[in-house]
Amino acid sequence: MKKLLLCMILTGLALTATAGGKKVRYQGELAGGIALEPKTTSPDKWYEITTRQGVRLFDYLFVGAGFSYIARIGTPIDREIPVFGTLRGYLPLGKSRVSLYASCDAGYACEFREGYYRPSIGVDIALSRRMGITLDVGYRHFSIAGTPYDLTDSYLVFTAGFRF
Repeated sequence: MKKLLLCMILTGLALTATAGGKKVRYQGELAGGIALEPKTTSPDKWYEITTRQGVRLFDYLFVGAGFSYIARIGTPIDREIPVFGTLRGYLPLGKSRVSLYASCDAGYACEFREGYYRPSIGVDIALSRRMGITLDVGYRHFSIAGTPYDLTDSYLVFTAGFRF
């Protein structure tokens, strides 16, 4: 809880900071997606809703935190709630409204007390300076260390989101 409070305070301070004469600005994202487990032929799919909140620096870097609600609709119903820090680097394509990005989320999945990370690559299509649509492909990985069999789960994730 102390780490979460510290993260919120640092984010608030960063929102009021300036970087090289340009204001650092708030950026949020709400995304939804589907995950497929590449190692099995299981018909079950994992669905996720993710929110990320943070700051955008120089139009090239996003630093923030977020959480997801991930659920498998099948028999039985499983769910997971990872809380994570996120880092995303943007590469604008000329003067167009399109930017490529590479992103990594890393944190802790609350339900099963496990490590969580999710690297991804994607495209951001700007609707305006502050709003846009994101599409990405990622690799979500959970690991439960210290169990008798060291469980790991990996999924290929496709998401679409709205940046504001």
